[in-house]
Amino acid sequence: DKFSAFNGKNFSDEILKRSIAKALEEAGRSAFLSPKISRHLKRKIQRGKIRVLVSLPFPDSKGRIITQNFSRKNFKEKISAREENKISEEVLDRTRADVSGFAKINSENKEKKLDWTCLKIISRKIDGYQVPSLLGYDGKEVEFKILSVFSDADYSANIKSILKSFGLKFLGVIHLSETLGALLNGKSESKEILFIDVGGKTTEFFSASKGFLEGIGAINTGGKMFTEILSKDLNIDESSAVSLKEKYSKKMLTPESEIKINKIFQQSGKEWYSELSDKVKELTKKDIFYFDIYIFGGAGELPEIKRVIETELEEEAEKSATSIRNKVNVIYPKDLEYIKDISESLSSPQFVPALLVSSYLLD
Repeated sequence: DKFSAFNGKNFSDEILKRSIAKALEEAGRSAFLSPKISRHLKRKIQRGKIRVLVSLPFPDSKGRIITQNFSRKNFKEKISAREENKISEEVLDRTRADVSGFAKINSENKEKKLDWTCLKIISRKIDGYQVPSLLGYDGKEVEFKILSVFSDADYSANIKSILKSFGLKFLGVIHLSETLGALLNGKSESKEILFIDVGGKTTEFFSASKGFLEGIGAINTGGKMFTEILSKDLNIDESSAVSLKEKYSKKMLTPESEIKINKIFQQSGKEWYSELSDKVKELTKKDIFYFDIYIFGGAGELPEIKRVIETELEEEAEKSATSIRNKVNVIYPKDLEYIKDISESLSSPQFVPALLVSSYLLD
């Protein structure tokens, strides 16, 4: 597929169509192989009568946490439902304008039409105190955290068109940041949390504090970097390198082979961590060792990912002579306390985002 010619009028459209077709084929195959999936559901899949919820990776879909402040004139009066709606509408309008301006700057000052898949207030403070809503409170300074998720409108329309051409019912686009409440349950009293989704070409991270999402960031490095270095060092094709990397992640190789691959990956792991920690500090204004860390995603099972974080955090703890040790955990589907995999066939951290997204729809 890499070098074949396409008859489609647009090369990228054809690539996108093939990618969607491949994902649907793999999902259908997994369902049919699972004895836990009902015959009724299998028949619906076979007839194409299925609903599709889409989650787009960075940079196809971008999520941002925007802080907006509002100063009330009549701050001694309690906030009515009408005032709350008016304030909320104003800060959401401001956020739209801010994000649209940012998107324009990053597209070389060209007007860019955005498809807003999420724009909602996720936390509120009045005079520094966290409140569930503004209704019934007095106070002067109001601070909002707003989750905004957007993508290129033409790109989104193209995906919808392709899904429709396959005869599928499109339910909408969900960003991973919208689903993280399932992982934050029970962690509200913990210190700072950092969720890391290690994909193929990118790594997205989500910072949270006291049960609330605080920031979203990404780097353009993921598991593919490890595949490429393995392919180059061992002089094997990329497909063989992917297979070898997966066996290494699942501890299916001999001890001698594991040691050899570990040496190959050491420098790549350090480079990945360095880029990630710099970006985390840029976004959150905090060093990465302040966070408890939870890892998932397609490359999240790669031992080097967890190992390099643990090593760097351990070195930092020794430098600062602290007895506090951060949690560094890889999240597997079985660890999702409130989400059940009815197929009982998903065992890799790769499937955690998909389970989070699907459970969000059910909620």
